[in-house]
Amino acid sequence: MTDVLLERFAALADPTDDSDWLDVRRRARRVRRRIAVPIAAAAAVLVAAAAVAAGGGWMFSTHDRQVTAATSVSLDGKTWHVSITTGTFGRVCFHIDGSPGRTCTGRLGELHQARPFGALDSKVSGGQIWLGATIGFARRVVITTTSGHTYTTATTAAPKGTKTPFRYWALAVAGTAKSITAYDAHGRAITKSLTSLR
Repeated sequence: MTDVLLERFAALADPTDDSDWLDVRRRARRVRRRIAVPIAAAAAVLVAAAAVAAGGGWMFSTHDRQVTAATSVSLDGKTWHVSITTGTFGRVCFHIDGSPGRTCTGRLGELHQARPFGALDSKVSGGQIWLGATIGFARRVVITTTSGHTYTTATTAAPKGTKTPFRYWALAVAGTAKSITAYDAHGRAITKSLTSLR
């Protein structure tokens, strides 16, 4: 008795085995590399995006448990680049382009403008630049000058991944600030006189 299937499969078989399995494996590695390089590049972009994020005109970056928030403000046609770095134990550093070095406090509460504004000012040509790292409830900050003009800005929360409780703000003010007011989401306000602190 003959096996019909065996005879048919035998007729299909190639008696000369000229396959090059090393070449097949080489080509497979090349394909993997072509896929791996874009995946690695995409992963690097995601890591960078996690480290630097934008929000409300601010750029945020994190390094060694410190959060740096940077933005720009304009006064009399000149743009000033400013940054606030908040670190562990409430340490805060402020920097304004064109001013020497950074102004740092030991703790946020040691600022002469103190809580809840976490504010510091710097005199510039034509007025003042105010920066602040406020406590979380403040949604808007208003500065009133000695001449009665008001300047307002929304506060910006850092991205969630930064794990900082502060909200950041910056204002360029023509003249000299007289008072600062922080508003919460319901419109309740806290006001502090600045002239008494000078």
